[in-house]
Amino acid sequence: MTLPAESPPASVAGRRPRLWPSIAMLVAGVAVGVTGVVLFVVVGLDGILGASAHPAPATVAVHCQVGDYYVYQRVGTARSGTGLPVSSPGRVTISHVSVTGPSGARVNVWVGDGSETITVGPTSYENAVGFHAVVPGVYRVRVAGVIPTSIVVAPSVGSQFLRAAPWLGLAGAGGLLAVGGAVWLIVALVHRRRVGRIDPWGGPPPPIPPGAVPPGPWLPRNYDPFPAPSAGPAPPPPT
Repeated sequence: MTLPAESPPASVAGRRPRLWPSIAMLVAGVAVGVTGVVLFVVVGLDGILGASAHPAPATVAVHCQVGDYYVYQRVGTARSGTGLPVSSPGRVTISHVSVTGPSGARVNVWVGDGSETITVGPTSYENAVGFHAVVPGVYRVRVAGVIPTSIVVAPSVGSQFLRAAPWLGLAGAGGLLAVGGAVWLIVALVHRRRVGRIDPWGGPPPPIPPGAVPPGPWLPRNYDPFPAPSAGPAPPPPT
């Protein structure tokens, strides 16, 4: 006897989650993070990359923002083809420096420790004298009484990157947003696979006609639900 055909397997019930919200969150996080990093670098190097060298002794007028500034002194020139700075003959330390603020008042100065170095073209400069700009405006820096050399008046590297620190926080927020979007996307993909997967035991069981035995893994493969009738007990042998 032929068993009834099995009904097609049913899929797992549920709604497949959408992917575009997590993808949008991931893209937005990457965009915010990259923007924060770029602005951190731009603001951190603003006023340093565009600094100009001036011959000294001289009086230099510099438009300053609030923060620390240095008078950088020439200390070396790059070797041709190597890019490595070498000491200049007759290296001197700047000591006669006076600074006046936008109002004409004198600004206190201090001696630099030479820990900050910038490069303008092929020439290297070290921080020799520093001053603090209290208010934004034009500051006049007068360098006198030194052997002729060249100087650069530019912001302190540490102060400049400290000013750019908020943009680094924006980059960190963008990174967290991108990580959250990536995790959300992975969870949504896994859930979509589970929802779309075919469940061989899902759905209601098919109707079973009377007298039929439903198939299942608990029965042997060669099980016959309708065996042939037996011949009955054998008659006793004749005496």
